[in-house]
Amino acid sequence: DGHWVWVEVSLQFKKNEEGEVEAIGVSRDIQERKKAEALREKMQAELAESEARFRTLFYGNASAMYLVDIETARFVDANNAALQFYNYSREAFLQKKMTDIATDAGFWTQKLQHLQKNAVGRFEFKHRRADGQVVDVELFSCLIEINGQLLVHDIVHDISDRNAYLQEIE
Repeated sequence: DGHWVWVEVSLQFKKNEEGEVEAIGVSRDIQERKKAEALREKMQAELAESEARFRTLFYGNASAMYLVDIETARFVDANNAALQFYNYSREAFLQKKMTDIATDAGFWTQKLQHLQKNAVGRFEFKHRRADGQVVDVELFSCLIEINGQLLVHDIVHDISDRNAYLQEIE
């Protein structure tokens, strides 16, 4: 019917008894392999686009964000806004645990219990910055899984001024 198909051809050349070159060949239809390759390339491009979108949403966000391993309570990643808010270098921050910045010893356990039941939550706690200053924070938290690792994703808002104002008018 005149349509094109993908084939793979293997040829072997040999001289016959009269000295003429003869070719022996085998061809095979590789349409399915080409379809699978095209699908894999499309999926890889979509994954790369999704990863770029995540990086932009996470690292480029003006709100402080970080990821915490639920098993160890250790920070596994943080955006620049979080590093600036807590006054840590990336290297120093990633050596810390959530329990190093939380002033309430039971905070992490309480938060994890809530997240394991509800998957998302809003919390208000006090956190300690690198310089020792204690600030009131509002956390919007959820559980996410990345590469088989269960993490807490927090978006952090400083509510110290708001809380001071509310105390002032009460």
